[in-house]
Amino acid sequence: MEMTGTVDQSLDFVKLHSFKNDWANITFTVHKENSHCSSDYSALSANLTKTFYKGILKAENLDITINFMPLKNFLIEERFSPEDAYNFYYPVDFCDPAVFPRGAIYAAGKVVHEVFHIIAFHNKNMHISSEDEEERANILQFCNGVLSEHHVEFSEDYFSLDFELERSSIMANNFSRTYRDSAIGRLSAMEKVRNHLTSDVSDVDFCEKEVSRILVDI
Repeated sequence: MEMTGTVDQSLDFVKLHSFKNDWANITFTVHKENSHCSSDYSALSANLTKTFYKGILKAENLDITINFMPLKNFLIEERFSPEDAYNFYYPVDFCDPAVFPRGAIYAAGKVVHEVFHIIAFHNKNMHISSEDEEERANILQFCNGVLSEHHVEFSEDYFSLDFELERSSIMANNFSRTYRDSAIGRLSAMEKVRNHLTSDVSDVDFCEKEVSRILVDI
């Protein structure tokens, strides 16, 4: 994530779509190298709008641009800009209709995750630990997909982890505190999702409850 102003025109992005939801103004762009492929998608603008659940975060006056880059190495010059303007860059095979829609939904979830961290940073009244913050960010990331109009299904991979073994391994290694807190928080979120998947509660009911719980503090 880069905190920037307008996208550097030398990077040659083409606007795909923009819209305003309850918590941000969001714009999607694609690098000119792949822009010709946008004609391969019907209702592209509507589908991009559906990648975000409107109520996933509380209202913030943020300007967010999601830039889809070619799936190869690239260089981005760092630029600083007016506060509350953010650009996110995601390498994705935009020209493969089998890959790009999933890439767009994944990118939306990651943006929700990072924006929660931004909100937490600015909210001096949110007294939560780094681990708890990371857990909440991951839950919001997962639930954005579930509650969005695309209704993403949770992956069965959440069943395959030995959470206690993973947690012990993280604590035993000489990781930085920041990395450790992030890893433990993410693991806690995955464990909560796994426990949910073994219950009879629907994904939507689970996520609506979790989002409501998280938003109380922000």
